[in-house]
Amino acid sequence: MDAAGLGRVLAAPDRSLLGPAQRSWLNDRLADSQARWQVLGQQILIARMHMPAEMLGSLFRNRSYAGTQAVIAELTELKRAALAGEALAPEQLRRVEQVLPYNLDAWDGYTAERERLYEQVRKLGKSLVVLSGDTHNAWYSALRDRSGTAVGIELGTAGVTTPGLVSFLKLDADAGAALAESLTVLIDELQYCELQHRGFLEVQFSHAALTAEWHFIDDVTSRNYTVSSHQIEYRSTTG
Repeated sequence: MDAAGLGRVLAAPDRSLLGPAQRSWLNDRLADSQARWQVLGQQILIARMHMPAEMLGSLFRNRSYAGTQAVIAELTELKRAALAGEALAPEQLRRVEQVLPYNLDAWDGYTAERERLYEQVRKLGKSLVVLSGDTHNAWYSALRDRSGTAVGIELGTAGVTTPGLVSFLKLDADAGAALAESLTVLIDELQYCELQHRGFLEVQFSHAALTAEWHFIDDVTSRNYTVSSHQIEYRSTTG
């Protein structure tokens, strides 16, 4: 597998998601805005959703989560150990450090374009909040440029009724919760995800911080349901 070669292709400067006109419009709006918060609403995930190549390869070979569950569990424990500063063998490190984007129809397929946007945001000193949908799942990611500098956050909302990843992979509640936990360990930028329930996202802004609250319905097919929620707070990076 030529992961480095794939990375070079995806980073080609002429790969454009926005196109010159849209990119110019967005840069001008960012430069002209006097708002404390810069909220970019769009359809696809902008965070680096890079997963271990071994995990993705197993999913494609087995065409099911069941055949990959043990691999994901192993990789998750190895990544936890590495994050805790434990010494891993070179082969163990390779298993968790060799990663690939799982979806090239998102911003992961246009890495140069993403870096251009991040550079503009960083240069202007903006507090960037990206609101994303289309995946039908709930996500919260800490966005960083290729040098590791923080540039903002991404908040992704679950679908109101459309099934998400748990339905696609045919997972029960326990397996769905385990996969969500593993993804937050294995994907560096990902801070939180919820793959099982349908619902919506509510975001409130103040001068100093924003509060994001995901509301989840336990069963959208019934008139009798319960609502749960998950909340995070993010403080502005501007003075």
